Amino acid sequence: MTTNKKSQPAAAADADSSDEFNELFEQADVDGDGWIRFIEFKAMMADLDANMKEASLRIGFQEIDLDHDGEINLDELRAWWRSN
Repeated sequence: MTTNKKSQPAAAADADSSDEFNELFEQADVDGDGWIRFIEFKAMMADLDANMKEASLRIGFQEIDLDHDGEINLDELRAWWRSN
């Protein structure tokens, strides 16, 4: 069985990126319940040096919250991240 050596670094980079992304989500999810609420989102954005007004943060939060339940889960955040 031969493997494509060119795809291995890309796959490793994706895994590393995914691990970093999961870590970012876990840091933002301060209470560890698997959801990012607006207050946690606001703190995450401040940690990322995103200097945004409250109204812009609320719009961004609503765009990421695909099911509009007032919380962002890992899949929603990942889908938004990949789309940008």
